[in-house]
Amino acid sequence: MSPSRPRRFVVVDPCITGPGSHPLHYAGEVLAAAACLGCECVLAAWHGFDPGRCPPTWRVSTPFRNTSYSKDNAFGQLDRCDAHGRMPLVRRLSPAHVFRNRRQADRIAAFAADVRPVIDDLRSGDVLLLATASELEAIGLA
Repeated sequence: MSPSRPRRFVVVDPCITGPGSHPLHYAGEVLAAAACLGCECVLAAWHGFDPGRCPPTWRVSTPFRNTSYSKDNAFGQLDRCDAHGRMPLVRRLSPAHVFRNRRQADRIAAFAADVRPVIDDLRSGDVLLLATASELEAIGLA
């Protein structure tokens, strides 16, 4: 990290669509704490979000085409696991299952493409918080 540039704290949350949403309130609290530690505050939100709703010291980008890339969070499938944490085997893939997998792959690719500029802008020492990660977003980040 260069001494001429402060560490950036980047909150990535496609769910942030406007004022009054709990993701924006959460991001505000996290970035306020980061600012107290001397970090530059960066927010990456949904493309329709109005950056004028944020403090003028924040750098805001709006790269996300979707407000969510999956209806499940990262732990949404845990209720289907057996007592040993294993998912039940799928014996036969129905056409609906194949379509769903293709749609999931498309959403993973869309998130990966949307988040790419944010990742490319990171420098050594920066902190990235993927605030409302779904399992598809986590895969897309990888």
